[in-house]
Amino acid sequence: MDLKAGESLRIDTGCLVALQPSVMYDVQFVGVSKTAFFGGEGLFFTHLTGPGLG
Repeated sequence: MDLKAGESLRIDTGCLVALQPSVMYDVQFVGVSKTAFFGGEGLFFTHLTGPGLG
């Protein structure tokens, strides 16, 4: 996905394959454990902020 300057995206941590050096990333804890256990999602999200391909 091509992120514009300041545009952000939250994805499941296991879905990140590659990103450009200009994209900032941060791993964040999902605050609700019910979502993690019953929703099939992980306990963490990756938060990407552009510009660049992520």
